[in-house]
Amino acid sequence: MADLNNSLFDERANGSFNTIMANLEIPKDPQQAKEWVMKQAEQRMKKMRSWSAFFNRSNFNAPASLQALIPRIMKNLLYYSTNYLLIFIVISLYSIFTNPLFLVSIFAIAALWLYSFVYVKEPLTIAGIQITERQRTLALAVVTVLLFWFTSTGSTLFFIIGISLFIILAHASLFNNEVTDFDEPLPS
Repeated sequence: MADLNNSLFDERANGSFNTIMANLEIPKDPQQAKEWVMKQAEQRMKKMRSWSAFFNRSNFNAPASLQALIPRIMKNLLYYSTNYLLIFIVISLYSIFTNPLFLVSIFAIAALWLYSFVYVKEPLTIAGIQITERQRTLALAVVTVLLFWFTSTGSTLFFIIGISLFIILAHASLFNNEVTDFDEPLPS
């Protein structure tokens, strides 16, 4: 029975991931990809809620019970998702401006992984020794960890994710969405 439940879970998880990836339909042509990204950003910005409603202090209070907390958080996460995304972006930009080495190391890590797995099609040979994909992945993982360690990228990522989660979850759990007239229905 456990194997059946695990296989059903795997199928649902893979199906939803594949569905999401299929629906993205990212164009291969750079100009079309740029237009696609701009279109996606425009659609996302249309979903942004007013900041005055987002920060309306009269709507902040503790939930009546623990059972009311989860539905409140889910409703606020769905309704204010673009506002929360912008908070994450602002915190990320702040981190980049205060620690430019963070941006350099992220680009270096991304470039190494991208080059290794997208542009290198044939097996890599160094000094006459053929490097397998597994060895290359291990070497890249070591380089990634070293770059994270020496450039404090790991602590910066922890800061970005931690502060963002704290602010977003604090707002989502304390903002009373029952007193707010949502101007449009929530996505189902």
